[in-house]
Amino acid sequence: MHGVADSIGFQMSLLLFTALGGYQIAARIAQPAVVGVILAGIVIGPSVLGWVTYTSFVKSIAHLGAIILLFVIGLEFKIRTISNWRYVIMGLGMVPRGEVAMIIALLALNEKIIEQPAYVALIMMSLLTTLIVPLVLKDWVYVNEQSK
Repeated sequence: MHGVADSIGFQMSLLLFTALGGYQIAARIAQPAVVGVILAGIVIGPSVLGWVTYTSFVKSIAHLGAIILLFVIGLEFKIRTISNWRYVIMGLGMVPRGEVAMIIALLALNEKIIEQPAYVALIMMSLLTTLIVPLVLKDWVYVNEQSK
């Protein structure tokens, strides 16, 4: 990227429009907006497409975004969700699977079996599958309980 694409204004505009797109997509598939915004940021960031470079300005915005993310998670958290132990057990059951996948990916990176982009992709897939499967199963169980 050279010229206009390197400017902070262009990159911030790209970040904002992509965040809006991620929000819209997440809303259409009944996922939290935070998930869509984070995935959109990963896709346009230096790890995948590289449309936004990691400068000190972007780093500052990322820190601010992390603070806002924690605030939004706190707003959306409902204690009733974890009061049903079946859902908690379902979610906790996926944690070892994600840990094993991340350990294998790290070992492969350290042994030079895979490169950095493949490592990032494996970590993203591991996190997504570890986090999304319990949500889908929870919805599936809820729908089946309602149909009885």
